[in-house]
Amino acid sequence: MSPGGSATYTLYAEREGNHLLYSSAATTGGEGNGGTIASGLFGSINVEPRGAEWYRSQVTAAEMRYATKLNTSNNTLITTAGGQPVICYDAVYPAGHPRAGQPVLRMMQGTEIVHSDLNAVIKGPGHGRFPAGTYRPNAVEPDRDQPFREFTVVYHDEVELVQAFNEFYEDPALGHTLHSVRDKFAIN
Repeated sequence: MSPGGSATYTLYAEREGNHLLYSSAATTGGEGNGGTIASGLFGSINVEPRGAEWYRSQVTAAEMRYATKLNTSNNTLITTAGGQPVICYDAVYPAGHPRAGQPVLRMMQGTEIVHSDLNAVIKGPGHGRFPAGTYRPNAVEPDRDQPFREFTVVYHDEVELVQAFNEFYEDPALGHTLHSVRDKFAIN
């Protein structure tokens, strides 16, 4: 493909869940200081049931205020009986904001991904429950049709770096504490 070009891919996922992806172009390396996987060229794709809606779960206090429902008659927060703010999942950034018109919590705008998050809130259609029968019955978790939070974190330890502050790792007081996270540990 030429520089500046683009391509559209359609992927088929047979089942829901987390699926690791990586480049198989240069798989050699690891301990030999090479390979695309060792350089962090990998990730994951999360597949959700048809109709699922995805929302960010890690936002700033200002973003949460944008997404909290207000009583327009007195400009106060609308809360639950327990005092929790009621969330507007369709909230968008206000005029004048650099992201004006984009969703605050929703990860998709039409067919475009506008946010990503390591921890997403997954809801059924219309911000609610999934239709009955979306998930197979499970004795351990009998109410599987309710919204849930999904975590996807991939750790790897084959990163080759030059340690900028090596003195911390050689320090007798800190060396043992920092050893396991030296320069060969990362989160993708």
